Amino acid sequence: MNAKQDAGQMTVTTTTGGAQSAWVNGANLIETLLHPDSRVARVLTPKEAQGLENIRKLLVAGHIQQNAIPADLTLGDNPVNQYLAEQFGGVRRKTNFKQAARSIVNGLKFIKMAQTQVAMKEKTLRTITTSHKGYLPAEWHQLSTSRQNYVFRLLSYDAMTRWEYDSLELSVACGEVPLLFIGWAIVCAPHAQTAMALDLGLDEPEEADNLYEFVQEFGIKPEVLCSFLRLVESDYRKENPYHNSIHAADVTQTTFSLLQMGGDKFSSSPLELLSLILAAVCHDMGHPGQNNSYQVNSHSELSVIYNDSSVLENMHAARAYRVLGSKPGDTDSDVDILAGLQPTQKDA
Repeated sequence: MNAKQDAGQMTVTTTTGGAQSAWVNGANLIETLLHPDSRVARVLTPKEAQGLENIRKLLVAGHIQQNAIPADLTLGDNPVNQYLAEQFGGVRRKTNFKQAARSIVNGLKFIKMAQTQVAMKEKTLRTITTSHKGYLPAEWHQLSTSRQNYVFRLLSYDAMTRWEYDSLELSVACGEVPLLFIGWAIVCAPHAQTAMALDLGLDEPEEADNLYEFVQEFGIKPEVLCSFLRLVESDYRKENPYHNSIHAADVTQTTFSLLQMGGDKFSSSPLELLSLILAAVCHDMGHPGQNNSYQVNSHSELSVIYNDSSVLENMHAARAYRVLGSKPGDTDSDVDILAGLQPTQKDA
């Protein structure tokens, strides 16, 4: 193939002896129409003639490109070939308008479906928030009014964020169920604080900064959460001088305090924040009161089960997962606090 220049015109011919391509035929036809002796050329306006000339040049360029680039790079759906042809041959992929239209339609369907799901979730969460906003655990009603006021102050959002928080003080004030109260006050904030204030005839507390809103985000029911916390707290041995539920409450509050002081900057994911709080709540479940060295050296049943490898840590994790995986009917009360999570969130 060659192209020859003649009086400002470019004529395309083939030197292979084969049939001319559609590019060549189109370019030569337009050149014939634009020839000064052509009747068509005589009736064209200068603008129309220039438009045809531009089209002819595009056809010529297309023919040259087609013959200069190996055919196997411009055919098929091989992404490597497409990339080479586009980057080094100047070939631009043709837009598949049918495929693009299908993508747009599918995108619109997805958006509509997502909007519907979000609306349903918001409706569900509004129902949860309204029906459980005033929930108070049964243990609250067992306290005297003076004790209730005392516990209310200890469980204010501001108090719980303080590093110098005293979990022993909370345990004495609330009737020795500190994990129940601190876990409820943190996870169900600000509804827990509002419920206590209203029950005491006080004004609703001002909304605190940096609220996590776990109730709305994950559809957690306060009464289910409290059942869960009771079950977990009962697995901490009161006779342990250190690894008891006061220690669990202290670690839970300390974790919350660290997050409030800026520890959450490593992650803004509500799921990860909730996971940290729940990990603190459950971290020493079932602690027997002796450390790993004792378990291994005494050849205890736990050391045999966990093969002398991080014996207590594996045991704590197993007991926590067992409770977190409980479904209605597995225990005396519903403790499935993760019921509102999506399957992908539970597997995260």
